[in-house]
Amino acid sequence: ITARSKVMSIAFEDHYVWLGLSPSSVFPKGGIIRHDLNTAKDFDLYSIQSTKGGLMSEGVYKGAIDKQGIEWFATYGGGLARFDGKTWTNFTGEGYGPPAPQLMDLLPGGCQPHEQR
Repeated sequence: ITARSKVMSIAFEDHYVWLGLSPSSVFPKGGIIRHDLNTAKDFDLYSIQSTKGGLMSEGVYKGAIDKQGIEWFATYGGGLARFDGKTWTNFTGEGYGPPAPQLMDLLPGGCQPHEQR
């Protein structure tokens, strides 16, 4: 990561740090970096290409980890992305599937059922 990288969000999970990226000259496709804080240089880059379309946007505005250890990402044009460590699932205005309008933020703690009064 350099000064030319556009880091839009940071989330921590145990000894990992997750960075949501916007496309830049360093990472022209944007995406998500997962860095293992127990190592000096090891990181994984998740992009549209590396996830074979599992992540549907190059811009990631916000990342959060829920209590079950599931990663959630608010994206630009790809809706809400969920990663359980193996599988990517995308939620858009149309349900599952194709890209959606930009999603700028997430609320930590996950969704809670609405109680009627």
